[in-house]
Amino acid sequence: MAGSWLGSRITEKPLVYYPLVALPIGLAIGAVGLLQPGFTTIMVLFAAGGVGNGAFNALTNRVILSSVPEHQQGRTWAGFRWIVYACLLSGYALGAALGSQYALHLMAYGGSALVLCALANVLGRVVLARGGCE
Repeated sequence: MAGSWLGSRITEKPLVYYPLVALPIGLAIGAVGLLQPGFTTIMVLFAAGGVGNGAFNALTNRVILSSVPEHQQGRTWAGFRWIVYACLLSGYALGAALGSQYALHLMAYGGSALVLCALANVLGRVVLARGGCE
């Protein structure tokens, strides 16, 4: 609920905040895979990741509802959900193929990749805002 509340408060330029709300998700997943902490730490990390996930979902709603013409919103939601489910299915298939012994490795790789992509997005926006790479 905290993430949804936070995401609903972002009204100006919601796309700018996507990488920022993705960071806690990636940090939580990656930290569990890399550090293999105890149960209490995992709960705290996943609570932070849940806040990021709630904010991400709220921002997605805002972007689609405010940026996509009403007559195309159904197709947009269908396409978005298709991407989400394809990613989930790919993750399940990869996990099943590799086996449970690689679960923490996959969490480390997936979380780290999300963090790196979010940071690259933020860095790219900073570079572009300052006039590009001249």
